[in-house]
Amino acid sequence: MKKIAFFLFISQASFAQDKPNNLVAVVRQALEYSPRIKEQQLLINTGEIRKQILESNQKAQIFGEASYTRLDPVAKAIIPLPGNERELQFQPNNNYNTNVSVSYLLYDWGKTKANVERILLEMKQQQHAISGQKVALAYQVVSLYYGIAFLRKSIRIQEELIALLAENGKIISKRILQGDDLNINAIQNEVRGKNGQSRLIDLQSQLERQYLFLGNLIGTDAHNLVAENLALDKLDIKNEAESPYTSAFENNSELKSLKDKENILIKDVALANINGLPNLSALGAVGLRNGFQPDINPLRFNTLLGIKLTVPIYVGKKGMYQANLAKAQSEANKEAILTVKQQINREIDFVLNDLKAANQKIELSKGNIYQAEAAMKLTKVRLENGVNTPLELQQAEMAIEDAKFGQLQYQYQAIMANIELNKLMGNWFW
Repeated sequence: MKKIAFFLFISQASFAQDKPNNLVAVVRQALEYSPRIKEQQLLINTGEIRKQILESNQKAQIFGEASYTRLDPVAKAIIPLPGNERELQFQPNNNYNTNVSVSYLLYDWGKTKANVERILLEMKQQQHAISGQKVALAYQVVSLYYGIAFLRKSIRIQEELIALLAENGKIISKRILQGDDLNINAIQNEVRGKNGQSRLIDLQSQLERQYLFLGNLIGTDAHNLVAENLALDKLDIKNEAESPYTSAFENNSELKSLKDKENILIKDVALANINGLPNLSALGAVGLRNGFQPDINPLRFNTLLGIKLTVPIYVGKKGMYQANLAKAQSEANKEAILTVKQQINREIDFVLNDLKAANQKIELSKGNIYQAEAAMKLTKVRLENGVNTPLELQQAEMAIEDAKFGQLQYQYQAIMANIELNKLMGNWFW
């Protein structure tokens, strides 16, 4: 309950947005552009086609046929008649047959219907898999979006630090000329300045990589998509869930997919039990053929009507084995569902713990900034009274920048934890 209450507090502070913002627009653009998601959506259409193929088995099947056969020898008989002998040929040497035949499945004891239902379950499972891909892509975009904002702010702080180090260098140089400072301090300040420049280059390189990565996901240039004033003290995503655990169990795509698989396996057991049932079909044909007595050579109109019952007698216990296989897979699938639920619980626990720690550090950083600012004010007063040097004032200002950078990092950690929590919950904020 404490974790849920804590989450509700974070939700109230972080998710109070009602209107779609630029982040939502960027996420939608990524989802619309993604070739992978388009591919999966097109593959779902194959399920509809498979369903249509199965359903076509319940429609009349019409075939046209034309054949010619030459037989040598053929059966003949001599019939003795008074004053004459007559040869009777039972089959012509040249056999012609043309016909149009029709077969229609009258009843299959629910096999076609069950197979169609199984395909629909597979399509539902594919839809949930696509939903999972959309959630993963959406929160990847969110992470990049806020990562860009974090790196921008980090670069600004780093530039301020470098500027302060440059000012320190000037002050130290003047003090050395006046005999009030040592060369070692100038060297140390210069080293800090070069380290600061290296750090700045790293941050700029990371920022460009983030831009390129985001641009690759949305299919266009991303340099101007993230607002310059984007705050890191809240996640601009709406979330109305009361409990992260309940929401995750209800919305997690992997869990939904496993539940779909369970339904498919149940249907497999049913199919295995009915696949050995017979098929009842109606047959009919009309056409022209020769070979009818007493004159076997002319083509004559003929018809055929009938009913055919196909009954599997022995198929090597195939149905029983298939049912046993589906039951075994169903038992394993139930354990997989429990495993995923256990993993979700663990990951949410970890994220809530990270979120709590990040917010605690943010509160501590506020105290650090307050103390650094108080120290700078005191340094200014002492400088005005001739007690401190300008260099000490510069160092106090640098301490403020360091404290601000620390707070920025903790805010970013809290943002990333919130992003991961929303991802685990399957929050469709877009």
